[in-house]
Amino acid sequence: WASSTIFMKKIMTNIPDDASAPLSPLHLTVWSSVIGFLILTPWAGYETYNLGFEAPSQEAWLGIVFLAVFSTVLAYVWFAEGIRTIGAGKSAFYVYLVPPFGILSGWLLLDEKLGPSLLLAFALIVGGVMLAQRNNITGEQAS
Repeated sequence: WASSTIFMKKIMTNIPDDASAPLSPLHLTVWSSVIGFLILTPWAGYETYNLGFEAPSQEAWLGIVFLAVFSTVLAYVWFAEGIRTIGAGKSAFYVYLVPPFGILSGWLLLDEKLGPSLLLAFALIVGGVMLAQRNNITGEQAS
């Protein structure tokens, strides 16, 4: 994950010889998604038809589209914009916010119960990201 974050920063800041501008976060996300789609789709088709898996239902396809649009494209565009804006190192900490957003999504969309352990995990993760992102006023190392 760290190497892809550094690679994304490089692609979004350096201008290739045959381009007028570096890739935008949206273009980077679209190209990554298209390449992933082209690589993974034949394998999904193979598993569906040759290994006896059922074809996805209409409800499953709607879930896949929701996952693609909101959980993938929107999240990765924002993450790539973060890399471009605050740098690869600082933006890497935001990956830790995936579980809290999963907890919130499950609570809001699936009516999952929030127990004490989930609330504690949520607070620890968000607090850790906030601590890692704060500016060090004294200039000393935190450890």
